[in-house]
Amino acid sequence: MALAKAVSFVGEDLAVGTVQEHPSPDGTPPQDDHTQWTSVSDLVERRYYIRTYDNQSIRMISLDELMAYEQSMRVPINQPARYVDVTREAQLLDSNAG
Repeated sequence: MALAKAVSFVGEDLAVGTVQEHPSPDGTPPQDDHTQWTSVSDLVERRYYIRTYDNQSIRMISLDELMAYEQSMRVPINQPARYVDVTREAQLLDSNAG
């Protein structure tokens, strides 16, 4: 998979309520913080993958397809979560496996 060949990770996921220490010039205490979005860039396939805190489904943006338009584009990322039902892919466990 090309994603494994060349990727660029942005940020770390911070759970809600995690505090990131930032020095404050006026002495105010640090605020609660959390990761609003996480992204991965596939530099080979020219794709951008993103997930948001409110929707952990991974969305893909094809940069090649966007470049076909000759004007600026806006890609909506705040969409309802979509779930993939994998129930039918369940397999019996080997009863002899430890």
